[in-house]
Amino acid sequence: ELTPLGYYVGSLPVDVRIGKLMLFGAIFRCLDPTLTIAATLSFKTPFVTPFGLKQEADDKRKEFAMGNSDYLTILNAYKGWCEAKERGPHQAYLYCQENFLSVKTLQMLASLKQQYVELLSDIGFIQSGIRQRDVEREARKGSDGVAEVTGIEVRLMSTLMFLLFHALICVSQVACMPAVLNIFNIG
Repeated sequence: ELTPLGYYVGSLPVDVRIGKLMLFGAIFRCLDPTLTIAATLSFKTPFVTPFGLKQEADDKRKEFAMGNSDYLTILNAYKGWCEAKERGPHQAYLYCQENFLSVKTLQMLASLKQQYVELLSDIGFIQSGIRQRDVEREARKGSDGVAEVTGIEVRLMSTLMFLLFHALICVSQVACMPAVLNIFNIG
């Protein structure tokens, strides 16, 4: 017999851990950044290391770092790309070149996020009737369109966001539940 969470996770055509992450992102009202991480887990990191430029690429990646979290590092880079896109496609291209990021990978992550929004809408977990084309239409304005279509989200301080994302990632991995409880019990 399925739990309510299991019912919704089973309705999503994604890996169970990614499905849980998506659902918890919606529950905790931090869907947009959580979908960025889910898309990265489903695909790959947008960071590239050109031959002979490993040190430069590593240094740029460290500029996006938040603690020891690869996920938050990627999230920061992705958010920067979205901000650059709002200033125009050429600015987005330059941002990727300067920061050793793959334009194609970032575009794929945006597309996956848009698909995930439609999936969550289809199973009734977020506002019903949202289609990928609706998100794509919003994305033409610069961002990836997810936050604009899914509504206002909780704005968190960076430390709280760091803890929340680690908790969400742990919750999405079955054996980590005690670690989640410890994170939220820190004085």
